[in-house]
Amino acid sequence: MSIISRLTPLLNWVRNHKYLFVTIIFLLIVIIFDDNSMIMHFRNQSKINALEDEIAVMLRDSLEVERKNALIAPGGEIVEIERICREKYDMHTPDEDVFIIED
Repeated sequence: MSIISRLTPLLNWVRNHKYLFVTIIFLLIVIIFDDNSMIMHFRNQSKINALEDEIAVMLRDSLEVERKNALIAPGGEIVEIERICREKYDMHTPDEDVFIIED
């Protein structure tokens, strides 16, 4: 069988259903091959979702940093900073004696 005889039924189908054929070709171009295809749309949407999640984490971290900065700022809770330094890092002022009691 030659190639033409094999393609004849397909060509007849395209000739009889030309509007359906054009619609299918158009949908393939729009869904798969176009720069603004549906595939690219879904990829971009997943990137947007990931970036929005990252923004939420950064905002939460930013609020924590602002809270810590408020403790350090003038008029902030200097007493809290001193307590953390004394307890955690065994710091003291030059004119005081510190006694560490081990159990």
